[in-house]
Amino acid sequence: MTTMSTLKQKKTICGAYMFIMVSLLGACDFMNNSKTGSIEDAQQQFISEVQYMTEKEALSNEINYYKEPQITVYRKVRDLTGKDAIHECNLLEKENIEKENALRNGQVSVIRTWNCYQEKQYAVDHPDDIVGAEYYFEGIFTHYNNGYDTRKAKVLCINGKWFVIQKY
Repeated sequence: MTTMSTLKQKKTICGAYMFIMVSLLGACDFMNNSKTGSIEDAQQQFISEVQYMTEKEALSNEINYYKEPQITVYRKVRDLTGKDAIHECNLLEKENIEKENALRNGQVSVIRTWNCYQEKQYAVDHPDDIVGAEYYFEGIFTHYNNGYDTRKAKVLCINGKWFVIQKY
């Protein structure tokens, strides 16, 4: 009888161990994806940030040549360590300063700045860890004036926050 109950205990322990391991692996994968995002999430961010109009807006404006966005290039460029993310945040902050100067000088009337302070602080606290990812996309979008236009952007995900940096 002891052999049978010992065998049941071993099976129960083994089952519990497997459950914990699978749960931990799933949790680690979820946590990693939430920091770096996925290529599907990055593509959705790219489309939502750079498209000129949605299908409903085209319908509302009686634009009969509307086509869904066509993504022609998509790739994950790299994972970002904390040090990489610090560099990217510094570039965004530098761009903010340049935009603010252009606004003060009257060169532009509207600007969009990046708020990456928390992401940079997180990266400073985790310099050697993977804290994000960089993606690159190109796509063809319906334009109000001339039919279709190709848009390009670098898409960053740093600790779960998205930044879409368009290339003109």
